[in-house]
Parts: sequence; C-alpha cells; structure tokens
Amino acid sequence: MQAYPFTIAVLSFLIIAAVFTALRKAVKEKSDTPPKLLAARRGDQLADTIMSGQINLIVIGLFLAYAERPAAMAFGYNGGEVPIALSFVLGAICYLVFIGAFTLVVKIFGNQDDQLVAAYLAHRSIWPRTAQKRRKLVAALTLNPFTEELLYRGFLIYYLGNLLDSIALFSALGIAVCLTIHVYQGVRMLPFHACFCVVSIVILFSPLGIVGCFGLHLVGDLLPLTQIKHQLEAWKAARRRKRLNAA
Repeated sequence: MQAYPFTIAVLSFLIIAAVFTALRKAVKEKSDTPPKLLAARRGDQLADTIMSGQINLIVIGLFLAYAERPAAMAFGYNGGEVPIALSFVLGAICYLVFIGAFTLVVKIFGNQDDQLVAAYLAHRSIWPRTAQKRRKLVAALTLNPFTEELLYRGFLIYYLGNLLDSIALFSALGIAVCLTIHVYQGVRMLPFHACFCVVSIVILFSPLGIVGCFGLHLVGDLLPLTQIKHQLEAWKAARRRKRLNAA
C-alpha cells in the first residue's frame, strides 16, 4: 500500500476536528438527550451546517485528488470486480436487509417502543421547519454518504488499516469515531449506528467495496426521511401504551 503523506495529514486532521467538534457540542448541549431539549430551529441550522460541510469536503477531496492522485483502490474501490452499478444497488439492498433484521432483533430482545421513540426524536431534531431548508437537507444528505464513507471507511479503516497492517484496530477506531459524530442524535440511537458501522465495514472488505458502502449509506440517510410521519404515529402510539401501562 503506497503512502500519501499529504492526504494522510489533511484527512486525519478533518477526522480529529470532526470528533472534537462533536464532543464539544455534546458537552455544550448535553447531547445524552438532545432530541428532547433542542428546538425545531436546530434542524434549520443543521441543514446549513451539513451542506457547508459537504461542499468543503468535496473541494478538499478534489484538491487532494489533484495534488497526490491517490489510487482509488487504496480507499476500497473493488477495481471493477463487481460492476459499479451492481455494487451500488446491492449495497442499497443490504441496508433494507439490515434494517429489517435490526428491527426484528429489537422486537424480540429489546424494547421496540423505546427504539421507535428514539428514532422519531432523532429525526425530528434534524428536520427543518421550512420547505427550502428541507430541500437543502435532502441535498446535503444525498452527498453525505459519499463523503462520509470515503473519509471514515475508505480512508480511516481501509487505507490506514492496510497501510499500517492493523485492520482490526482501525475498524474499532472507525466505529468509535462514527458513534462520536452521531451522538447528537441521542445515546439511544448509538446501538443502531454501531450495527450500521459493522455492516458498512463488512461491505467495504467484500467484493462490493466502497461503492457498496455508498449504496448502503445513501438509502440509510434518505429512507428514514420518508418515514417521519409514520414514526410520529408510532411515537404517539408508544406514548399511549406507556400511559396505559402506568395506569
């Protein structure tokens, strides 16, 4: 595995900065229960923040691609072993299988009402109030799977893991980073994100490679936005059951 010193320095700095920012916000906003505490305006702010972050990452990525021209296969591209379109579609299907299995496991072994409430509150906390901001958020979340998978899976886990011959260590580090940057959604959503990371890592090292991760993450980001109304009804039903059980 060829070393790209400038790329390593820049992307490592971005990851450290993202973790530091997430931790600082967690302390400032008491992110152990952010969806209950933060007002709807947070979604408006988040749409702008995510979009500006995506633009910055794309510009930095294009600059690094020009400056050092790192090989795509160094970041998990399968080299055409599986066609790109097929890899992407299979990755998307993997998310549907994953969310079905995760829901079933929660239903059997966990508290499904708690998970429904956690999902609704997490998505409500990022959903903007205005149509313009909602369109911006959807656009940002369409870009996010590509930048996030490249940075946190392709670079942090695949590239550094192979470069330093320590895939297990960097996989664990990648999961820890993923949980940290998603803590704003509340601690009850962290088991979901941990499982999602594991699935993404498995796909990354499969013949689908990083392209399969793109498909997985894109559906994972956009599908929940279509379920907010359903989650609202599920949340209301869960609250009614809780009140009846307490009576």
